[in-house]
Amino acid sequence: MKFKFLFAATVVAFLVASCGGVDKGLVDNIAKFEGEWTAMVTHVNGMADTMTTVAAETTKACEEACNKECTDKKMKASMDSLKMNCAGKEGMSMTIKNITDFKAKLKLKTEEFTAWKAKVMSGEVKGDEAVKKLKEFQDELIANQDPMNSFQGAFDMSKEECMAACTTSKDCCEKK
Repeated sequence: MKFKFLFAATVVAFLVASCGGVDKGLVDNIAKFEGEWTAMVTHVNGMADTMTTVAAETTKACEEACNKECTDKKMKASMDSLKMNCAGKEGMSMTIKNITDFKAKLKLKTEEFTAWKAKVMSGEVKGDEAVKKLKEFQDELIANQDPMNSFQGAFDMSKEECMAACTTSKDCCEKK
């Protein structure tokens, strides 16, 4: 549905541009940017959904393992610290919160872009002013790559910590 809307909006933009004197090169650049921006937003949404699912599964497995009683007397004392490492789930939760906040920021920026694009297509914003603003949007697209990579790295590290604690807890519980 989203892609149908974007396709229709792009077609309308081209029609308006061909009839209304908006620079075709600018329209092409806007359409290209819009496709790249939409791909990024789709990727971030997918990351957030995947992280939420993986965090729930990992946390459940970790909590089940950490809630069992350790039968290895030598390991019993260290189980408390292992149970604290199940707090790796805290890192996953924090990353999900951060990416959710990031999604909200992207939503606002998308709305800003859509409103600006409408002004360009109507001829309200022209020439150098339009090119300058498009460059700002493009710069933001590039700048958003770092947070996306950071989210994934932080999430993966927290998941690994939680899973390591989970595995150690299982090993402790299974020893006789």
